[in-house]
Amino acid sequence: MPSLNFVKPNNHLPFKIIYQDHDYLFIDKPHGFHSIALNEKDETTVVNWLHAKIPQNLSWASPLEMGLLNRLDFETSGLLLCALSPQAYQLARDLFKKRLVQKEYLCLTEKSPPLDLHRAYAVGRYRGSKKVSFFSKEKRNTKEVLTEIIDFQKTQEGFLVAIRLITGFRHQIRAHLSFLGCPIKGDGLYGGAPYKRLMLQSQKLAFQLPSSRLYSHESGLIFP
Repeated sequence: MPSLNFVKPNNHLPFKIIYQDHDYLFIDKPHGFHSIALNEKDETTVVNWLHAKIPQNLSWASPLEMGLLNRLDFETSGLLLCALSPQAYQLARDLFKKRLVQKEYLCLTEKSPPLDLHRAYAVGRYRGSKKVSFFSKEKRNTKEVLTEIIDFQKTQEGFLVAIRLITGFRHQIRAHLSFLGCPIKGDGLYGGAPYKRLMLQSQKLAFQLPSSRLYSHESGLIFP
């Protein structure tokens, strides 16, 4: 991780604010950008941008995260959520832990996926591998993962698939769809057909606070 002194503000990045109030900031991240800085040379991450946009978060948030509540892979596009106060951060963090945040994704596959709530057991990267491994039965050191395939449409490019992420595990959608025999196009790591990019997008985030305040926002990025 980079030194706290080397997260440089950068306001000249193509991230867009979808919605903002006193508590939360919903951000659209195009593909090809990291959510957080991986080393001291990174100056084009969402966190670099947040340092420029909301420097007041430095009064309470880690300079390496700036109040971000979720992350997206480098090649994944779509919605990110950032808290604007420690109270808002803790409320949303608790909702994520309790699986009360609705997280919907869109992806493009070559094969039609089975519509259902799919359960599997995952283990993190093993012996330096970049991949995570999925199993149909529980094994030692695995964690339960739940991925719901809620809809798909046939298009000229393949199958446009809508997914609801119930749990949150590294590469969960990518690895789970590969495990089900329908990897995402552009995902060479998990057996997907070559394409112009990894065809995965965080499309919707929705949650309700204990005060009954409802947040529900969708990405404004065109997909696919």
